[in-house]
Amino acid sequence: MKNPRAVAKRIAEFHNESMKRSVEQASTIEDKVIRLVENVVEDASAKTAEETIELHRKLLEIAHANVHAYFEWLHEIVKVDSPSDFTAVCMKHSQQQFETFRQQTRELGALGQKAALESMGPLGIVFGNALIGRPDLC
Repeated sequence: MKNPRAVAKRIAEFHNESMKRSVEQASTIEDKVIRLVENVVEDASAKTAEETIELHRKLLEIAHANVHAYFEWLHEIVKVDSPSDFTAVCMKHSQQQFETFRQQTRELGALGQKAALESMGPLGIVFGNALIGRPDLC
């Protein structure tokens, strides 16, 4: 038989070596996890910026369409000869603008919903699809 002290010393050395490797591996894994989290945050920031740009683009498009409709209404008002024509032009413009506003509201709502779900990350997509009645997309 070998010396029990030598065996205990050898066991302690193996233990120390394995602990040292475990600490090195943990530190490597920690670095990888930190890099992954940083990448996810950067991707989320980029998507948020994309959604913000898309929202601003849509708002500018809506403002342009509304200003254009206003000037068209003014051109038609200038041509009016009687109060009944004035009323007819105003009613026609009001109906068109009401429909336009409804459509614009739907588009902005969809953009807002998309931005909100994407800002939540993967969970937002799963829960969002379930909430809007699309469990097949979960």
